Amino acid sequence: MFEFPRGLPGFEGLRKFVIVERDGQPFKWLQSADEAHLAFLIADPHYFEPEYEADVPQGELNILNIRFPEDLAMAVIVNVPPTQPEKMTVNLRAPLIFNIRERVGLQIILTSSRHPVNYAVIREWRRKTVVLEERRQSFEGSAGAQAVGAEESHAVA
Repeated sequence: MFEFPRGLPGFEGLRKFVIVERDGQPFKWLQSADEAHLAFLIADPHYFEPEYEADVPQGELNILNIRFPEDLAMAVIVNVPPTQPEKMTVNLRAPLIFNIRERVGLQIILTSSRHPVNYAVIREWRRKTVVLEERRQSFEGSAGAQAVGAEESHAVA
């Protein structure tokens, strides 16, 4: 069980949560122990953005009593519209920070606008796939041209 000393924004009175997970699944549930009907779908932000970094203020780290980097874990809340799962978003601006050793958690709201509140998972995945495909084609095109040039120069020599 994790204690959230400030609750969560909008749910300040709820302080106790458990994380429910299934092996091998990127998504977990942050289940309220105070209100059985309330749970938040969460995931590691690095699953969506491998380079994700959150500048956590030192005061927040002090509340969590983080002493060692391995004590720190992070998650983000996932929103999946019931009738439009393809419009799934994650809130990268307000990560959940956990001290897994002390079993304490906080949701912090980052002041930087570098991370969106509604990161569109599927749209970003599609965009990145297109960019990677363009890079692959460009690489193959330039590698093919180099190979042809190498063959021609070899044939000439």
